[in-house]
Amino acid sequence: MKKLFAPDSPFAQFVTNAGTLVWINLLWLLCCIPVITVGASTAAMYRMVFNLREDKSCKTADFFRAFASNLKQATLIWLLMPVVAFCLYLLYSAIGFYSARVLQLAVLAAFLCFLLIAMAVALYAFPLTCYFENTLSGTLSNALTLALSRPLRTLGAMALSRLPVAVVLFFTQAFLTLLVVFVLIVPAVLSYAIAAILRPVFEPFIPEEDVPQTEED
Repeated sequence: MKKLFAPDSPFAQFVTNAGTLVWINLLWLLCCIPVITVGASTAAMYRMVFNLREDKSCKTADFFRAFASNLKQATLIWLLMPVVAFCLYLLYSAIGFYSARVLQLAVLAAFLCFLLIAMAVALYAFPLTCYFENTLSGTLSNALTLALSRPLRTLGAMALSRLPVAVVLFFTQAFLTLLVVFVLIVPAVLSYAIAAILRPVFEPFIPEEDVPQTEED
C-alpha cells in the first residue's frame, strides 16, 4: 500500500498528471472566453501537454507565457478557420448547380478532398505554432507537408479530435449528463493524446538539446 502512494509510483504520477490536465483545461477555458483568443489558448494548451509529456515545467506562468508568445500567429490561424469553412460551404453548395451526376460527384470529391486537407492543416497548425518558431505561411505549409507525410498518424489524430463530435451526436443524453466533467477535462486529455501521436512526427526537427535523453546501457 505504501508503494502505491509513493511519490514516484505509477498511481501517484497518474493522479498528478490528471490534476495537471484539469488545471491546464481550466486555464484553456479561461483564455477562450474572449472567443477571438481560442487559437492562442489552444496553442498554449498544446505547449503545456507537450511539456507534461517531456517532464518539463507545467506552471501557470508557463501557460500564460506560451499564450502571449503565440498570440498573434495562433489568432491569425483561428481567424482563417471560418474563412476556410465558408469557402468549403460554397464548394459544397455548388453541387446543386449541376444537373449532370458526373459533375456532382466531381464537385463532391473536390469538397471532401479539401475538407480533409483543411482538417489536417488545422490539426497540425496549433501544435506546430507552440513548438516551432515560423512564419504563418511556413507553419501552414509545414502542417500540410507533415500531415501528408505521416498519413496514419494524421488519420489517428484526426479521429481523436472528432471524438467529441461523435459523442455529442450518438450519445447526446450521456454528454448532457456529464457535461461538466466533459468540459473540465476532455479538451486537455484529447490534446495530451494527440500530442503523443504528433510528437514522433516533430522529433526529427527538434534541436538535439530539446530532445529528452534516454538512459544509456
